[in-house]
This record gives sequence, structure tokens and C-alpha cells, in this order.
Amino acid sequence: SKPKIYDLLNNNYVIISLYVDDRTELSDIEKFKYLNKSGRIQYVTNIGRRWSLFQQINFNNASQPYYVAMLPSGKILSEPIQFTSNKKFQNWLETSLKESKL
Repeated sequence: SKPKIYDLLNNNYVIISLYVDDRTELSDIEKFKYLNKSGRIQYVTNIGRRWSLFQQINFNNASQPYYVAMLPSGKILSEPIQFTSNKKFQNWLETSLKESKL
């Protein structure tokens, strides 16, 4: 249920949102070129592109929304998920929380 999901998120998680649609230009010092696996150069010039590339590199996925439960160490607690039903999302949150306490 939505109240249970909100409770889980508010009391057990730190939420970090990567806005891949943010077109705010990066400063010149933050802009960079990235050579991808296919050998093509990608130009990273805005915040959204930087977060999109971060997601592609670290999670091998570029879909939105995309949820990852991880510890500060970088350990992923359970299989990341995409948009799903409230019940499945709640189950995923509960499973991830249990994994964090092992």
C-alpha cells in the first residue's frame, strides 16, 4: 500500500534521484568526453547526460524510472527494478531492507 511504501522509504532509505532529463549545462571544467564500448565518443555537456552515463556505466541500464537499493559501500542489495506495481515495489523495498541487515 502507498502508506506502507512511504513509511519504508521515510524511515529506512536515503533517496537519491538522478535527473537524466536535466538539461542544465555543466561548467567547462565538468564537461568531458567518454569513449563508450562501441568505440564512439559521447560528449557529456549537461547534468542529465552525466547521470544517464553514470547509470549506463554502473548498472548497464538506461531506462527510467530505475530503482537501485545499495549500501554506502556500493553493494547492491537486491536486483534493481523498473516501474512496477505498488505491491511489487513494496516487496522489493522490504527484501532490500532485510538484505541490508545481513
